[in-house]
Amino acid sequence: MLVVGKFLAGLVTSAVFFGSSVLLSFLITYGHIGAEGRAFMFSRLGMGHLLAYVGTTVLACIGYGALFLALSLVAKNPVLPGIAVLLWEAFHPVFPAMLQRLSITFYLKQLCPVDVLPEGLMRLFTVVAEPVSAWIAVPGLLTLAMAVLVLACFRIRSMEISYLAD
Repeated sequence: MLVVGKFLAGLVTSAVFFGSSVLLSFLITYGHIGAEGRAFMFSRLGMGHLLAYVGTTVLACIGYGALFLALSLVAKNPVLPGIAVLLWEAFHPVFPAMLQRLSITFYLKQLCPVDVLPEGLMRLFTVVAEPVSAWIAVPGLLTLAMAVLVLACFRIRSMEISYLAD
């Protein structure tokens, strides 16, 4: 229960914080344009984009929350593994297509309505992998989170807390 509660508390906090940031960014961006922006914002297409971005943000909170929960159970100091994850996610477009599928960002990009192409030198080395459908990306991320939670629950049972070491 401790691990699940910790995960859910982090998920709710991050989803509310980042989801509201996406909502405010959307409102500020399209509200600033004028009548055309407000018309798009309240149209069916605009609401679809907003829902897709907020949903993708919540799925990112679930996926990365599960990943960092797993890292916290494996490593005593999660800074170095966190840097490794950051580098992996930042440079995953230059990896072969098979390795790109080991990235959470690969599945999240498929859910966004607008594709942002890399710029500069990264554009030369980017490998375009075949995208997966949302019907695979969403359950895949949720399955990853559930598997990490189950493994974390089993792992936490074998851990011992020593108060004398501190």
